[in-house]
Amino acid sequence: MLFVAIACFGIWLGWEVHIVQERKEWLRKIKADSGQFTFADTVRGNSIPPAPQISWIRRLLGDYAVWGIMIVNPDEDSGADGWSRRKKRIAEVEAIFPEAVVQSASRGFVTRQQQAGTWLESPLHP
Repeated sequence: MLFVAIACFGIWLGWEVHIVQERKEWLRKIKADSGQFTFADTVRGNSIPPAPQISWIRRLLGDYAVWGIMIVNPDEDSGADGWSRRKKRIAEVEAIFPEAVVQSASRGFVTRQQQAGTWLESPLHP
């Protein structure tokens, strides 16, 4: 019986570690694509809707709650096919970060914001 309990705990902990690593990889991808994100700890108490929380075990494993994500779409994502790809990517990001508000922008929009100095750079951790 103890063996079963330890095995179940190990499987659960392994799954949590997998989720944390997957979320960190997605944040790296979003940043590499010129996207941005805001951690919930940076807006706690100042946000509407309220800043989300994640479980204590995830925090212990190095994960952070994400309040908002802006993903950047390639310029070739125009038209009906592009809209379909954007919706799919947004759905993927929402599945990985269910606590976050996910939005998308075109690469041209991001470039204009960067040139104007109004695009905020996001660190990979708070």
